[in-house]
Amino acid sequence: MREILFRAKRIMSGEWVFGGIMMTFHPNFPHKSEVDFWEGKGNCYCICANNRDIFVEQETIGQYTGVKDKNGVRVFEGDIVRTQFGRLVRIEYRTLEGFVGFDMTAIESEHERPWSSTAWHSGNIEVVGNIHDGSELLR
Repeated sequence: MREILFRAKRIMSGEWVFGGIMMTFHPNFPHKSEVDFWEGKGNCYCICANNRDIFVEQETIGQYTGVKDKNGVRVFEGDIVRTQFGRLVRIEYRTLEGFVGFDMTAIESEHERPWSSTAWHSGNIEVVGNIHDGSELLR
């Protein structure tokens, strides 16, 4: 069975936290109705870890892909990995031709394109950063 895990940056400290995810109301966020909540207006997100709900930055939330790199590091959505051929790619959650899942997209060329699925194997990749902390890798 695949491990279901999320990570995100804590709002207060910017520290990465790992656990389950939940969307919730917060008394400091305006919300007028349940419809506003489900449309993403006036809500916030928490990572549930160590029996606590930790408020996180929504744009940093990423799901664990179920794959570990060649060093045993978990690969999350938003990670930047180096392939066995030295290419840098980012991990994205996509819907392609009815398939919903994780994809590797080249970040080193003018024309972004999905990377070969043969590279999507734990022995072939190494996590070198992520799109939130490793912006110098995107240049």
